[in-house]
Amino acid sequence: MGASAAERLDKILTSLGVEHDIKTYPGVGHGFMNDHDPQDQTLMLTLLAKISGTRYDPKATADARQRILAMFERHLR
Repeated sequence: MGASAAERLDKILTSLGVEHDIKTYPGVGHGFMNDHDPQDQTLMLTLLAKISGTRYDPKATADARQRILAMFERHLR
């Protein structure tokens, strides 16, 4: 998968005529919406987050949540 996953998914959905909204956030890693209290994380999760570069990104999270809610509004209402 990796960095090209969003591009491949976009091409597939476009070719199938499926409405979609795919966005990547440059410099923002996996798990950017995870705003967990450090006291609630196990040692293993803390170590994995450091190794993988996972960190909360408030700006990307706000944008992603708005986009998710808009999709729910359009398709699930």
